[in-house]
Amino acid sequence: MQIIVPAAAHPSEALQQARNALELPALHALLQRSAAPQWIAGDDSSLSPLSEQLHAQALALEGADGLLPWAARAAQSQGLDARAPGWAWITPCHWRVHSDHVYMDDPERLRLTRGDADALLRDMQPFFAADGITLYPTHDADAACVRWLAHGSVLAGLPTASLERVRAASVDAWMPRQAQAKGLRRLQNEMQMLLYTHPVNAARAHAGQLPVNAFWVSGTGTLSGAARADTQPVTLVQTLRSHALSDDAQGWSQAWTALDSGVLADALHSALAATQINAQRQSALSVTLCGPRNAWRLTAQRLDFWQQLRRRLRPLDERALLARLDSA
Repeated sequence: MQIIVPAAAHPSEALQQARNALELPALHALLQRSAAPQWIAGDDSSLSPLSEQLHAQALALEGADGLLPWAARAAQSQGLDARAPGWAWITPCHWRVHSDHVYMDDPERLRLTRGDADALLRDMQPFFAADGITLYPTHDADAACVRWLAHGSVLAGLPTASLERVRAASVDAWMPRQAQAKGLRRLQNEMQMLLYTHPVNAARAHAGQLPVNAFWVSGTGTLSGAARADTQPVTLVQTLRSHALSDDAQGWSQAWTALDSGVLADALHSALAATQINAQRQSALSVTLCGPRNAWRLTAQRLDFWQQLRRRLRPLDERALLARLDSA
């Protein structure tokens, strides 16, 4: 089993202080059963964050930076022609335009109802269709915010930045600037004019809610190759991310405690039980802790006598491990 944990560490001062007070017995036990944590270096200028790259690898999804085929994979699950190039996610969002940059509020804050999302999709669809893009509604229970599938030739082979790069951040550096994206930039302007007086936004303004005034394109990429049968089950834990984004130290600390006593403790117990049943079998549990740029991978395994002795004399410290993610 593979467990991937984005936002396991964060460089904000509040979260660093919270990290120093964490008590994580399951993570500590996993560390003592890992021969050597694997350091995985990332790049904070990549369109696809390291956590998404590692998640894609675990699922045997192939794609270059900015072309991990998340939307195509979702299209496949909905019975659409996922092998056809040109799939993408379209996420309705709110932009704040400042004098020197454009900032995106976290789309989760919009909390769009299904009715409002359907109304926006209905009125936005003709503008997208004029550019050869078809929008498909999705009601994905696992999605933290509303997003639609889109398909069109203009999206084929277009590298796009993950939503994780721009939520609660400036979008300027991540906007697609290729000639291929010229139509999408014009479409953004058209949507801003449409949405400015849209009834959904009028009702949201009356209720004191943020309006929808833009969209973000992500998840582009084409499915390739046959599905592999040798991939292990993968769990992506997203419970830390929103707290890290909002610099909510208390919520982040509580989410870490719940993760440790829940998912990590259960996985470690299952791995140890399987090893005890078959003494020759190595544990299949790996946990990847992702920071803003880099990651640690811990793999539970049977240690030899000298490795066990070394662990007893010099136990690994989980807070020091997370601190390395903060500072890198």
